[in-house]
Amino acid sequence: MKDLCPIPVWKTLAAFCYLLVFFSPESRGQCAAGKLQSVTYDTLVPGTGNSTHTLSLSQFNPSLGTLVAAKINSVVSVNYGFTLQDVETVQRNFTVSVGRYDNITSPSIATPYTNLVTVDVGSFLLNPNQTVSKAPYTILYRYLNTDSFASNMVNFVGNGNVSFTYKPITYTTLTGSKTYYYSATASDTVLFSITYYYCNNITLAPLLSGFKAERQDRQTVELGWEASAEQPGRTYMIQKSREGDQFSDLQSIASIPELTESKYGYSYTIAPDEHRTLYFRLKIIEPNGETTYSDIKSVDMSDTPGSGVYLFPNPSDQFINIVFNQASPGNWIVQLFSADGKIFQTERFTSVTAAHLDFHHRIACGVYFARATQEFTHKEIVLKFVVK
Repeated sequence: MKDLCPIPVWKTLAAFCYLLVFFSPESRGQCAAGKLQSVTYDTLVPGTGNSTHTLSLSQFNPSLGTLVAAKINSVVSVNYGFTLQDVETVQRNFTVSVGRYDNITSPSIATPYTNLVTVDVGSFLLNPNQTVSKAPYTILYRYLNTDSFASNMVNFVGNGNVSFTYKPITYTTLTGSKTYYYSATASDTVLFSITYYYCNNITLAPLLSGFKAERQDRQTVELGWEASAEQPGRTYMIQKSREGDQFSDLQSIASIPELTESKYGYSYTIAPDEHRTLYFRLKIIEPNGETTYSDIKSVDMSDTPGSGVYLFPNPSDQFINIVFNQASPGNWIVQLFSADGKIFQTERFTSVTAAHLDFHHRIACGVYFARATQEFTHKEIVLKFVVK
């Protein structure tokens, strides 16, 4: 009998190989000397050696700076024990090895990470009906899987989470006979982490006593700041980002040097597709070309109860909430469907002003819709949401 059977060997990557973070010339240019910093989030996951884990770690907070690269690490330890018996009528020499295959996927990474390592357990010369056993012991200690990313960083940036699916396989390869008794047990622990490398060059300029960005109404963001020691030729460039990583110029405002202390203000009207969290900062350009930045301010411009029915969080990955903005509770039927019109979940809510929907199954990244229909008036509302 064979409790753990050999499985095909996948392409093997080198063990204990650190994948270095290579920065493009553009990303290197974003960092002043000595300004590259990092922040790490991690989680410890125990398993059976063959457990599938869904992991969720924090995205990079764009208020820290400019994200340059990200690296994931999986530090694996495996315990393994077995019993082997020769059930033939002749002496056999058995060889036992254990394979460990790690597979990591995520909507945020284009190519899954895979790695295979093999550990030799030993050779055992057994007489007929002879048995050899080993209690569980550590066969793999702090084995490192690592992968790095320096492009397409937008999915790592925000105030939510990055999700990963971790599928390890621990298996046995046994040679020496086609007939034997074998049983095995395995357990593992995985310390999984993501490290963000960022430029800390977005610092508050010394001349700036404050910078604020505040929502005024459904369409408008008011920005303001105060500056001292003004001089001719200084320029304040207001910049905006939808994701918090790449900023575009909105408006250039020249300094007012005749005033010792100056107050500046700017009103930004959002575009129709900007009902979401937006990010703003100031780029301050001195007459000699020296550039400094303010800190980053985030402004939530998603729809509010005063503007009608709204949905949050958006983007999401596990659930959504719908607020119907009614004075009194009502009965609603909510259907979730994909961009091709296929309905994949229907929920009914009785006497509510808001609805919480957990996704019944894991949903692939993309654009989806929630159709809410009021049971008695047949009023229908369709809301778009994104799954990351």
